[in-house]
Amino acid sequence: MDKLKPAQTDSQRGRSAALVHGLAFLAASLALGAVWFVIPDQTKAWKILGMGLSAVAVMTLWSIILAIQALWRGESGKWPMGVLGVFTIEVAALCASLCLGVLGMPNNILFRTGLPVFVPFGMLVSLVAAPVAFWRARRAEFAEIASKMPEWRNRRRWKHRFAWYAGIFTILTVLLLPWPLFVFCAASAHYNYPRSNFPDHWRNSFARHTPDFIRNTVAFLLEQSTLNPLVALHEKIVHNGYLSQSELQRHLNGASRVLNRRALNGISMSKPDVALEFALEIADGRRTCTYPMTYDAGRIMGENGSAEQIRYCLEHANSPPAYFRLSLLNALNGDEPREQILLMLLADQNPETRYEAARLIYHISEPEMYSRLCLACLKHSDVLIRYGAIEAAMNSDDLSFRRPKIQPTFVERLVELLDEHDLVQRRGAVWLLSNIVGARADSTPAPESSLSGIKATRGGTPSPEIPGESETVETMRMAARKWLAAQKQ
Repeated sequence: MDKLKPAQTDSQRGRSAALVHGLAFLAASLALGAVWFVIPDQTKAWKILGMGLSAVAVMTLWSIILAIQALWRGESGKWPMGVLGVFTIEVAALCASLCLGVLGMPNNILFRTGLPVFVPFGMLVSLVAAPVAFWRARRAEFAEIASKMPEWRNRRRWKHRFAWYAGIFTILTVLLLPWPLFVFCAASAHYNYPRSNFPDHWRNSFARHTPDFIRNTVAFLLEQSTLNPLVALHEKIVHNGYLSQSELQRHLNGASRVLNRRALNGISMSKPDVALEFALEIADGRRTCTYPMTYDAGRIMGENGSAEQIRYCLEHANSPPAYFRLSLLNALNGDEPREQILLMLLADQNPETRYEAARLIYHISEPEMYSRLCLACLKHSDVLIRYGAIEAAMNSDDLSFRRPKIQPTFVERLVELLDEHDLVQRRGAVWLLSNIVGARADSTPAPESSLSGIKATRGGTPSPEIPGESETVETMRMAARKWLAAQKQ
């Protein structure tokens, strides 16, 4: 079969496109080289770089237009396709470099649209699909000419090329795109937690709905690497639950403590019942874990556990550790459930449970709730809890009990404690009132020498009453009553 002659042999646009594109590459090299030599002078460097990139952009666009015109006019595809192929590789490399190293590109363009994946992938797939489409169209045209049929017009030739290109592009996209796109989505997503609302948009959803064999294969390959970026990416994939349940369970029970913790969080987002069962094993002592993992287990219990499960965990005084309970309370949705649970535990029959609840109150950061619970501890019948409440209030840096909404009730209770025969409570009340009403308590021993609820209940005794201490108590009582009267007015 004879070769088909080009439609217009007098046109040299293909070679001209290759020449212009080569000049663009030369201009880019000269601009970068000039910038390298004058880099101490930033003003000159930016001017040279701007002029060079402008020339590169113009010549590149010109070469692409010439290549497309050469193909449309029916010239040989050797030079035009070569130019388009080189341009495709250049664009793909530029997008990859922006994704990997250039931090100045706005994140909303890079990560929210997925340009670092879609653009180079589309260019590279086109580099495969376009030559095949041109080859198939040329074979079909040869076959018709051999059958004594007329030569194709450009319109028909391009329709045939586009049909083959679209089919090949679609097939390759369906088969290959999920692999790099999953890596991109997993890398650019946030570290998610249950009940968190990070703006991951489509990336988080795609990473979760990618077929398991793709996710597990990518994770397996990353797991074999020792490079820090790849190790960090593998940890993020496990943490966000972008794996099958069998793989998450393998990491949960594996030897790596880091992956144990990551897998626990991943399971809590996809299978919260399994994560809750794991947290219960920590709560009743069936499983021992590192501090971070135990803290995460408490958070999972607070976020997903029922009221009965939360009470069960908090009532165990010896197991789980205190930071499990603290994490559990901090994870409760809203302040009201936390306050209700702590008040419920303060009324528990078990003294150890009451004491642990009082200790957890001192870690609360919300001033209003802390003041209300501290007041509830001051009114508690258990002297140990009253000791702890006084000590916590005195050691508070921001003195949150001074809030106007809580002050009068708080002061009234402290005045009642002035009548206590117990020196620990009485001295603590004196020093707290001195901070609120402004009266002096010089004749009362310093709190750190006598006030320690834990020490007093373990055999320690406060220092004996000193001369003038009773008069100070009465003075403080009178000052507190005047203060209360002024507040009521």
